[in-house]
Amino acid sequence: TRRHAQHYVKANLALVGDAAHTIHPQAGQGVNLGLLDAAALIETVLNAKQAGKAWGRHSVLRKYERWRRGDNAIVQRSMEAFDWLFKQDNSLKSTVKTTFRKRFLPLANRLTPLKNWLMGQALNGREALPKLAK
Repeated sequence: TRRHAQHYVKANLALVGDAAHTIHPQAGQGVNLGLLDAAALIETVLNAKQAGKAWGRHSVLRKYERWRRGDNAIVQRSMEAFDWLFKQDNSLKSTVKTTFRKRFLPLANRLTPLKNWLMGQALNGREALPKLAK
């Protein structure tokens, strides 16, 4: 079940990982998102401290929220789409999904540019990565 907090931050408080968003467990992306959230929050706080800003201010923590919220939403929706694509049911829709999987996925695997783009999206191509994640 997908859940996504309307706001990740308040003054002196930031939600990361499953506290901010949940995701279908497909492909283990939930842990990855949580680690990226933590790295982005650390980078945001360190940048604020280096600039002499109070790192717990809402305006500072909002940078972290803006950085991660969109990326998390994209991954949530993508994992729901994969879940839908691979879920079996007894309908014409299931037959269409099976045909798509049998024809498109092997083709995508053979087309190196498409395969590389899809892998990049899954690994890090959505938003700027935190320095700790590079």
